[in-house]
Amino acid sequence: MELCRIRTFQKSLLRPLLLLQHAPCRTLQTLGRSPSPSVFRPPRRRPPLLLLLLRSSFASVSPGPAPGSGTGECPPPPPAPLPPDELASDDDAYYHEHILEATQEDQSRLVPVKAYFPCTSINLKSLQSQNSFNVIPPTSRATNYVVLRYYDVKGDPEGFKAGIIDESHCHYMVVFQYGSIVLFNVSDHEADGYLKIVEKHASGLLPEMRKDDYAVVEKPTLETWMQGGLDFIILRDLSIDGIRTIGSVLGQSIALDYYIRQVDGMVAEFTDINRGMEKTGTFTMERKKLFQLVGKANSNLADVILKLGLFERSDIAWKNANYAQIWEYLRDEYELTQRFGNLDFKLKFVERKTRIQASISVDTTNGRWPRGQVPGGIWRVHTGGSEITATPLECGAQDVRSDGGGSATRNFFWSWVKKKQGSMGSKSYPTVSDEYLAAVGKAKRKLRGLIAEKNCAPLMLRLAWHSAGTFDVSSRTGGPFGTMKNPGEQSHAANAGLDIAVRLLDPIKDQLPILSYADFYQLAGVVAVEVTGGPEVPFHPGRQDKPEPPPEGRLPDATQGSDHLRQVFSAQMGLSDKDIVALSGGHTLGRCHKERSGFEGAWTSNPLIFDNSYFTELVSGEKEGLLQLPSDKALMADPAFRPLVEKYAADEDAFFADYAEAHLKLSELGFAEE
Repeated sequence: MELCRIRTFQKSLLRPLLLLQHAPCRTLQTLGRSPSPSVFRPPRRRPPLLLLLLRSSFASVSPGPAPGSGTGECPPPPPAPLPPDELASDDDAYYHEHILEATQEDQSRLVPVKAYFPCTSINLKSLQSQNSFNVIPPTSRATNYVVLRYYDVKGDPEGFKAGIIDESHCHYMVVFQYGSIVLFNVSDHEADGYLKIVEKHASGLLPEMRKDDYAVVEKPTLETWMQGGLDFIILRDLSIDGIRTIGSVLGQSIALDYYIRQVDGMVAEFTDINRGMEKTGTFTMERKKLFQLVGKANSNLADVILKLGLFERSDIAWKNANYAQIWEYLRDEYELTQRFGNLDFKLKFVERKTRIQASISVDTTNGRWPRGQVPGGIWRVHTGGSEITATPLECGAQDVRSDGGGSATRNFFWSWVKKKQGSMGSKSYPTVSDEYLAAVGKAKRKLRGLIAEKNCAPLMLRLAWHSAGTFDVSSRTGGPFGTMKNPGEQSHAANAGLDIAVRLLDPIKDQLPILSYADFYQLAGVVAVEVTGGPEVPFHPGRQDKPEPPPEGRLPDATQGSDHLRQVFSAQMGLSDKDIVALSGGHTLGRCHKERSGFEGAWTSNPLIFDNSYFTELVSGEKEGLLQLPSDKALMADPAFRPLVEKYAADEDAFFADYAEAHLKLSELGFAEE
């Protein structure tokens, strides 16, 4: 990669590292209180020793150009040194052989990468304000991270004076709002200075800081765009978007490791309780501790899904297939999906144990247990002071009497648990195998490719909706259980054209026989929303296929008004007014075809983008060339629906949040019920 000749920078626009290099070289514990523990690595990966190779050479990191563009030439750096003999082993030799082989070719460079998780929150706004000259402007809508670039003036004083910037002296820091920091082209002794830059903007400092090491080998002569290695990745060119993409996965991985350890601690606490019960036949637990465990379980799951954005594909990866390849490779390499599956399984274990403890915190004023809530029959409960103590009564006992002291807590506690758990409190999702989770991940990748190739997102969303919208709360029949694969259901008048969707999906489904049609069709709807720019809709696998399709006539009729909408969505499916309006916003995708519905045209000017334009068009009135069905107009005429339409027209974020919730409800009607 050539030395990038760029316009002369004013010295005020750079933050030289002179002060950082003169700072005391402590161990990397700036934000932590104890040495950094090793982080999770998949079993097949050896403990990283890459920094032994990288400390004496820096790689160049290019702020441009786009993938596939040409680069100039410059003399290759000296080969990386071997580690000291006393650190060598057979495994090390194998590792060194591969990393050195990857860098022996002319022009190949090494870029060290370090990921840290020192805290649970970073104020990006104040960080950017105090380091504004170093901030690289974003190229996507993502707001949960910032990239900063620093130049080592001391390492290249002559080039700096001449206005010729050597990219090998540029250092990059990707900082995430949820607490991760990923450094590129930064040596061990410099890392502490960069962490100190972030420390003043951090909150929720952890007693010990997590750290992970990785590397990028940049090889302009690489025949393919990228190639995987052992604790490193080989790229033809590393640009700023490449740094963003790699940083996003490494940041999520090291943060996920922290949350997994938190949940492991909760599981260990319940394991200790169970062992005590096994020995003594009783248990004692502080109320405060029980509340803390419930709160921690729920906040951990929310943090992983919402803060980390674990299932949100990088905007850069959506726009460019090369970066999508990097993103997918690293997610597989770090086993993010499988690790989240294990985390979710453990959280369900904690949830079940929490229910048991909550039930034992019984309302002693009525003297009876709710049927089926406490294992092991009838228990005697003491709720005195700050502790809950339970002892099993003899078989055949009918009552539970308080041994005195303390007020009843069950009703208040369980209502609080329900409120905190939200959907977790009303759903009991089945556990699926790691093989099944891997198939779900593969299906998502193939669905993205299919939708991008065929521009069939609207059709896939309609398939998912019509598969689920047949659910009837009174008879518990119909719903998202794969019956659309039957030609009989495809022939229903409301499903005209969905046979095309089924035929498009069949080749992918044939490759993944382990998946149920029920899961596969709903996953197609989730992916359709995501790839067109819509919100992330949670997806829980485990639906079982049902053999018989529901009777015809359960889906909404577009020629009807608000009474009909409520009859179908509320009385039949059990959804709310808010759900009705939010789901109607899905008409931002697609168009009507006269041969299928009797109507012709699109609702919005860009029917392949998921946004709030359906509502802005409703509010602005009818326009030539755009469609408004009678059921659409009913939303504006109904006094309960109209305020929601106006809200979503003015606030796309509010629409996305409510839509994701409504879509989740629709896709899980009749599924995972307690």
